[in-house]
Amino acid sequence: MYIRLRISDKIFNILFIIFTIILIIVCSKLVFDYYYEQYIINTTEQTFHILQKAYYDTINITNFNWAESEMDTGKLAKEFIKNLPLKQNCKYNGANKCFYNKVHFKRKIKDSQLTEILISDYYKVELKNNTGIAFKILSPDCSQVRERCGNIFIDVNGPNKGPNMLSEDIYDFGIYKDGIKLYILEANHIPNCLNGTGQGCAAYMFRFRNRNYKSFKKYIKKYNLQNVNMGD
Repeated sequence: MYIRLRISDKIFNILFIIFTIILIIVCSKLVFDYYYEQYIINTTEQTFHILQKAYYDTINITNFNWAESEMDTGKLAKEFIKNLPLKQNCKYNGANKCFYNKVHFKRKIKDSQLTEILISDYYKVELKNNTGIAFKILSPDCSQVRERCGNIFIDVNGPNKGPNMLSEDIYDFGIYKDGIKLYILEANHIPNCLNGTGQGCAAYMFRFRNRNYKSFKKYIKKYNLQNVNMGD
């Protein structure tokens, strides 16, 4: 026995309209997600280059004494901000004005309950491109790993928009005697960006132009990346 279903023109038109609306919504989201991701990448990269140039200009005319008793965040900030395109200078204050008062981790630190870092002792400014900047000298004699002196955060969408999280809208970089630099992709991506707190993700993001951080493993062979730290 055959059952013949007949859909009236009216019902067919309604279903077609519903399908079209769903398709438009899905496509719009995909387009929005793509352009938002490119906005995050491009704004972070633009800001990183602004910071690099400002820092080079600073150290070329300023003779910092990188020693425990001589160097601190305030001394760097005094000269560094002169070369930055500032919108506002919040100094150590202005929590949630130039920069949110916390940086959230993607996941808590291993063997610890820490899920965020307070940045009340970081120097904070907002640039003319509306990005928030927070930086701090962590080692006045630059004795941290690879002779790092401190770190600097970029908050791409400012303090009043979330999630204020590493690898999402906040990215971190190292301050060294000779420049502000990316953390090394091969050494940091898997243990720190992918499986850790979300630190050091910018190196992947700039190189591969996306934030699908898990895809890094497939790039290891494709780009013949050597000496990759696979983490635990």
